[in-house]
Amino acid sequence: MRSTTRSTVLFFILLVCANAAAWLYFAVTHASATRGMPMIRTTEPLYIGGIDGDGTRYVLPAGATLYADKHFPEGFTRYIVYFNHKGLIEHEEVEMKPEHGGNLIDPLWLENIDEATQTP
Repeated sequence: MRSTTRSTVLFFILLVCANAAAWLYFAVTHASATRGMPMIRTTEPLYIGGIDGDGTRYVLPAGATLYADKHFPEGFTRYIVYFNHKGLIEHEEVEMKPEHGGNLIDPLWLENIDEATQTP
């Protein structure tokens, strides 16, 4: 192979490698779990049901951004919402049990606030 041809081939190989490295860097640094997910912004507050159906209700304010995670055939949709928090959160560790297969999703229910569900 002539020296000029060899240099040209080497240049294109290096160009492809540099392009792949730049793409990988961009993909890793700009990756997000919610990238490409449909988003909605609430226009009214919603009730958040308490843990294990304890009857307690909390309020998600209007203007919260929700990411549609999965639609279920039973007629409901699971959403992802993000919160910022400063400082430490009192918490307990959640043990990952083998039956969860390394992935535990334990969602709460959102309800529309209407006159039938409003509390005094």
